[in-house]
Amino acid sequence: GGNRQYALYNSATETKAYFSTDGFYSAGYALANAYDISTSKFEHLFIVKKGVKFYLYINGENKQSQNAPATTHKSATAFRIGDWADASGPFGGYIPEVLIFNRALSNNEIKALYDRGHDYYN
Repeated sequence: GGNRQYALYNSATETKAYFSTDGFYSAGYALANAYDISTSKFEHLFIVKKGVKFYLYINGENKQSQNAPATTHKSATAFRIGDWADASGPFGGYIPEVLIFNRALSNNEIKALYDRGHDYYN
C-alpha cells in the first residue's frame, strides 16, 4: 500500500546501478548489481518486468533478476526522469533516450536496442 516510486538510479558513493520498487534501495525488491557502471562513457540500463520478476540489463546483457512485488503500486507524485519525485536528487549525467514499452521485450530486442545506441553514442 501507500505511494511507491520505481527508481533506476546510481549510488552517490559507488558507480553501481540500482533498481527499486520503493524509490530507494530496499532489500525487499531491489536489484543491486555488482557490475560497475562507467561515469565516463555510454552505459545502457534497461529494466524489464516479465511475469513475477524484474530483470536488470546492463549493456544488453541480463545481469540480475529479482521477484517483483505481488501488486503494482501507484504513486500520487509526478512521473520524473533523472530526479526523485521530490526533486531532491538530480542525475548528474546525460540521459539521451528513454523508452517505455507496454510489453516485456525479449533478450534479443534489448540487445538490438543496446547495439543501436552503442554505435550511435560511442
